Amino acid sequence: MRISLIDVDNKYRDLKKNAKTIPNLALMKISAHHKAKGDIVGLNLIDPDVTYISCIFTWNQDKALKEASKVHPSKVVVCGGSGIDINCRLPENIECLKPDYDLYPSEYSQGFTSRGCGRKCDFCIVPEKEGRIHTAQHPKEFHDDRFDTCMIMDNNLFMAPQEWQDSVFNWFIENKIKMLSPQGWDIRLLNEKRAKALREIAHAGMVHFAWDNIKDESAVLKGINLLAETGFDLRREISVYVLSGYNPDFGKDTFEQDVYRCNKLRSLGVQAYVMRYQPRTKTRTVIRGRRLNALARWAASPEIYWKTPFEKYDRKERSGD
Repeated sequence: MRISLIDVDNKYRDLKKNAKTIPNLALMKISAHHKAKGDIVGLNLIDPDVTYISCIFTWNQDKALKEASKVHPSKVVVCGGSGIDINCRLPENIECLKPDYDLYPSEYSQGFTSRGCGRKCDFCIVPEKEGRIHTAQHPKEFHDDRFDTCMIMDNNLFMAPQEWQDSVFNWFIENKIKMLSPQGWDIRLLNEKRAKALREIAHAGMVHFAWDNIKDESAVLKGINLLAETGFDLRREISVYVLSGYNPDFGKDTFEQDVYRCNKLRSLGVQAYVMRYQPRTKTRTVIRGRRLNALARWAASPEIYWKTPFEKYDRKERSGD
């Protein structure tokens, strides 16, 4: 059979040019399943017998449904992913497979060593989708020896059993595999042991943490200080995601809090990255605005971020100079 895989969230043709584009793990596992059966598999394959459409983000749902409507009525189409149904799951016999890294122009292995999260942040779907924290696959199960880098996609590995964390970290260290971790580590759970483990691991890029709520300031500052004491070069090795445009109370000081957190990180010598809030549903209020866009552009340009305070950058933007 001919199996077509459609990834509506990624511009996969630009993967070689855009390292921030992450290959779709579910589609790679589906590809591995069908290739093992002898099927012909490809992205956007012409004249397929079966088409799988993956939609991770709700804002791409219409795009996914449009792709589904293009499939001939006599053919089979499977449309899934969190953007379609939060309860959508791969069958267990496919979920446990090693991904097909030849589907995309992959340059690293990837997978989840743990799933779920013990926190219940209003802006996050993980607890509802995956439940409480539980172990998943060990990286040795999904790593491909062709690569020197392995991405762990966990939402909150620090919440997993300590012996599981130790096993994952030690595997990276002992095998000298670079860790790629695009998710923001929970800095509130950082301790000396975990900081030392992260320091001993070789990282492919910056190590990212998250500061979602201004109320966590003391824990965030404590964590940053611990990273510095452990030997991290804060400016060159550490980045902190700043959830912006979101406030559970939607108070008038939302933007001011976003600016404050970015400025605080800058004063500590840490690169901030503005992570703009995206609602799960269209009924959720979203804070937008030119100044929030300006804050995101400022933080995303290190040469500006380090040389020019946001207030000065913002005044210049508003003046039109």
